Amino acid sequence: MDAKVTLSIDEGPARGRYEYVERDTCFLGRKSGHALAIPDTAETRNISRTHCMFDISPPLASIRDFGSLNGTFVNGEKIGSRDKGQTPEEGAKLDLPVRELRDGDVVRVGPVELRVVVEGDRGRRTVASADAQIRDVLEEIDDGIVAGLPRRYAPMRLLGKGGQGVVLLARDTVEGRECAVKMMLPTVEVGEREEAYFLREVSALMSLDHPNIVKGIDSGVQDGRIFLVCEFCSDGSLHDLVARRGPLNPDVAVPLALDVLDALEYAHNRRVSVPAMGVAKGLVHRDVKPANILLANVDGARRAKLADFGLAKAFDFAGYSGLSFSNATIGTFVFMSRLQFENFKYAKPRVDVWATAATLYWALTGGDYVRDFESLEPHAIMKAILNTDPVPIRARAAEVPARLAEVIDEALIEGSDGRIATAAEFGAALRAAL
Repeated sequence: MDAKVTLSIDEGPARGRYEYVERDTCFLGRKSGHALAIPDTAETRNISRTHCMFDISPPLASIRDFGSLNGTFVNGEKIGSRDKGQTPEEGAKLDLPVRELRDGDVVRVGPVELRVVVEGDRGRRTVASADAQIRDVLEEIDDGIVAGLPRRYAPMRLLGKGGQGVVLLARDTVEGRECAVKMMLPTVEVGEREEAYFLREVSALMSLDHPNIVKGIDSGVQDGRIFLVCEFCSDGSLHDLVARRGPLNPDVAVPLALDVLDALEYAHNRRVSVPAMGVAKGLVHRDVKPANILLANVDGARRAKLADFGLAKAFDFAGYSGLSFSNATIGTFVFMSRLQFENFKYAKPRVDVWATAATLYWALTGGDYVRDFESLEPHAIMKAILNTDPVPIRARAAEVPARLAEVIDEALIEGSDGRIATAAEFGAALRAAL
C-alpha cells in the first residue's frame, strides 16, 4: 500500500479531509493562506493566527506548537504553548518540542478536533546516522572505492559535506574528466518504491541542457545511497566568493544573477518528460541560494551555473532527505519566500524568482539576509518567514544604487502584489536598472 497521511476534521470550522501522499507541511491557524485556515469567529478566537505546524513525509508525520497562547493538545496531552504572561513575540522565540504523530491520534486546537490517519508501512528501519555514514565515506575515499558509487568514478577528495550527505571530486575513468558526485546518505532504510520515485523525478533534471545549469551526467541508487554525478565547476560557489571578498559590486553580482535568471527562465518553460507521468511543463528549482550557484570560467569570463536543480523535491518525494522543517539547517530556509513556506508542495516558479532576489540581496550586502531574525534557530527562522517582511536593501547597504534597490525590493514583495513574477521579468528589470 502506498503511504498516505490524512488529517480529518469531522465537525466545526475547517471541516474536511486533507490527504498527503508526498512530502509537505501545513500550518493551522486563523491566518488566511494557511493550508488549514480556521475562520476568524468569536468561537475560534482562542486559536492563534499561526497556531501549529504539521510536517508530513508519508507515512511519517509530526506536529509542533508555534508558541500559541492556549496550546496544542495530542490525545489530551498539552504539547506546547507560551506562558500566559508572554507576548506573541516572546512566544515566537520558544523552541517547543516536536511530537511524532501516529495513526489514530487526535489533535485538538481550541474548538477544532483533528484525527490523524496513517496508511502504509511505518517499518522503515533506521540505519546508521548521517554523521557515521559520512565518516565511513571519508575512510573509503582513502581506499579509492566508495560504497554506493559505481567503480567508473574514482574518488579523489572531499569537496563538501552537510548534515545529510557529501560532495566528492571524482575522476570519470571512462571519459577521462573530473566530475562532482553528490551522495545523499539516508538515515532510514528505503525500499524499491522510494528508489523508483527518486529515479523518476531525477530523470527530468538530467534532461536539462543550458549553459547556466550544472549538467547532470549520471545518477542512480546503489547500496542504499543515492548518487548524482555532475559537471565540476572549479571556481567554487557564490557563497565562497562573498566569503572571500565581502559585498560584491553590482557590476559583479548582477551579471551572475542574470545568469541564474536565464537558467530559471529556460527550466520554468521547458516541457519535460517524466516516466509514468507523461509530459509536464516546467521545473521549479525550490532551493536557489548562494551555495547552489556555482562559478565557472567560460572564455575568460566568470559565469554562474545553477546546481541541484529540483533535487530537493526529488529527495523529499523519495523520502531520502531525512530533513524536517523543525531540525533542518538554516541554509535553505533563510532564502525561502513565505509563499513557498506556506505552500511547500505547490511551489511555483515565482518562489525561485524570490529566492534569486534574496540571493542577490545577500551578495550585494556581503551576507545580510532579507529578514531580521531573532536567532538562526529553525523555530525563529520559521516565525520570521511567516510574520515579517523583507527589510529594504538600502537599509542594509546604502551604497546600492537606488534604481537597482527598487527592483530588488519589488521582486521581494511577498504574495501576489508585486509586478515581478517571472524570471524574464526580473531579468528585464535588472538590465534596465543597470
